[in-house]
Amino acid sequence: MNSTQFQVTRNCATLLLPRDFGGSDALEIRNNLLESLHRLPKINSVVLDCSNLTLIDRLDLQQLLDIVHCIRLMGKKIGFCSIGASLAAVLVNLNADLGDCCFGINLDDTLRKLKA
Repeated sequence: MNSTQFQVTRNCATLLLPRDFGGSDALEIRNNLLESLHRLPKINSVVLDCSNLTLIDRLDLQQLLDIVHCIRLMGKKIGFCSIGASLAAVLVNLNADLGDCCFGINLDDTLRKLKA
């Protein structure tokens, strides 16, 4: 995971999900993110930026939900930003459980909601 995908601002980690999220890349993303959350305890929230992610299949969605669950277990708030219409429809059709998450139109909107 390179620095253009993951950055920390105002005690919030922001992760830009890649267009081809899933498989071994998803596992690497999860491991790097969780290691960073452990190493940097000042991070109190994580935003997953879905700008590049347009579609997701059931297996990749499960990997994403596993990441969300790990973040929750570490006591961090989680938010999503820039979810497009097609991705939103897929998340609903696949019954993604994202009830505890915060959603925003863009990164600034999501950060504002997480701080509220």
